Amino acid sequence: VLEEQSQIQVEEIFPIQIPAAAGEPVHLPSAAAVRTKDGRVIAHLIEWEGGLEHVWDQPGIYPVVGVLKDTNIPVNGEVCAAEQAPSENLPLRKLTAVQDGVTLLPGSDFYEAQERMHTYLLRTNPDQWLYNFRRAAGLSTGDAPAMTGWDSPDGLLRGHSTGHYLSSLALCWHATGDGEIRQKAAYVVDALKACQDAFAAQEGYHPGFLSAYSEEQFDLLEEYTPYPKIWAPYYTLHKILAGLLDLHRLAGLEKALEIAVGIGDWVYARLHRLNHEKRVRMWGIYIAGEYGGMNESMAALYHITGKKEYLEAARFFDNDRLFFPLEQNVDALTGMHANQHIPQVVGAMKLYEATGERRYHDIAERFWALASGSRMYAIGGVGESEMFHEPGKIAGLLTKSTSESCASYNMLKLTKELYQYCPAPAYMDYYRSEERRVGKEC
Repeated sequence: VLEEQSQIQVEEIFPIQIPAAAGEPVHLPSAAAVRTKDGRVIAHLIEWEGGLEHVWDQPGIYPVVGVLKDTNIPVNGEVCAAEQAPSENLPLRKLTAVQDGVTLLPGSDFYEAQERMHTYLLRTNPDQWLYNFRRAAGLSTGDAPAMTGWDSPDGLLRGHSTGHYLSSLALCWHATGDGEIRQKAAYVVDALKACQDAFAAQEGYHPGFLSAYSEEQFDLLEEYTPYPKIWAPYYTLHKILAGLLDLHRLAGLEKALEIAVGIGDWVYARLHRLNHEKRVRMWGIYIAGEYGGMNESMAALYHITGKKEYLEAARFFDNDRLFFPLEQNVDALTGMHANQHIPQVVGAMKLYEATGERRYHDIAERFWALASGSRMYAIGGVGESEMFHEPGKIAGLLTKSTSESCASYNMLKLTKELYQYCPAPAYMDYYRSEERRVGKEC
């Protein structure tokens, strides 16, 4: 699905107020909510005078000015610099999801579904799932068959399915205790470590890098190369990193964590050398800048290791185009790629867990309410042709491309995170595909 060019006619720019600490760097939002003359509310990029990063040494209210990108339409905002941030009553975790000690008994549809996947995983050839990694790292692929579909050797998303494979092995081992599944997982992890080491030994590669293609995809993203010339390199990397973390958490494979730490170091080193303005511009690129839940996985890596660079790296993925309108408490989801952004909000919840910054929690809570309200179909799905459309008008968008399953899966992940902080009935109702708003239970 190609992104349509915007022909914007502005009716209103929603108020822009940015809290800041005096004497500390503050980043102006690279996008804000705009109402168009045809009544739509969208997020639009802003070019601020003097760039995005500023410092105000003294407390006070400071005006900032700019223009909407690609227009001459002026934008005005204000920064409220205070000596220190006001104290807040933060949402506290009230429940914890239980995963250990839970097994399914024969006789249910859930058990049958589990066993179908279990049987499938036992039949898989791990060398096929390693094919693209070994090929990219210059290692022998032996007689393994090549991957197909989006993971075919010439596909720009190659490697992402192997990340899902790692997660499925971790979950299957945890659910069934089947030693053959764990043996497969350990074999794949050993092979991926060999690939990571082979990349590090080659000229032009940086330590910790692991993928099913070269670093060129990431170089091109930093040059703002659009989709479909490149296709979401950080999205693919997230699937690999998440799979490794699942194997460490659920199967106890320490080498999986070792590989993940190497990837985390590579991500931090790569993004730390870029300024904030460059990063937010990258994440705003349709599909090419899609990064899955990299913020979630980097926050998880910080939780495991305590290494502050990983938390900083998780923040590097803050996406103003999505996050700031939600901070404004404005619905500007129209025109956004649904599943490009839902995992980013799951990551916001993990950042709240790691930092205690209220804004991350509010972003997630508001997003859920908007997506599950007047944009949700009766079956619980969201989006049409992978996009969010105007609220209250989705009945006219019932097609074969309605309710992408990826979006449904990630909405359930977000619901689970929010429910642990606010066990309101509406969150559980969502699992039953009922459309209700979260009230004031919490």
